[in-house]
Amino acid sequence: MLTKVNDKVWLHTSYHEWNGITYDHNGLIVSTSKGVVLIDTAWGDTQKTEELLQMIKKHWN
Repeated sequence: MLTKVNDKVWLHTSYHEWNGITYDHNGLIVSTSKGVVLIDTAWGDTQKTEELLQMIKKHWN
């Protein structure tokens, strides 16, 4: 899930179950003049991070 904070910053949220409880996890995507900076990956398996990276690639090329 992506939430726009402003024109340059997006919040990404992923969810992961641990010990029977679902937790949310947040990180940031920051667009700069030199490219995109990912601050923290998705929590859980690598598939969630791969999906996040594909989303970033699609939206920011």
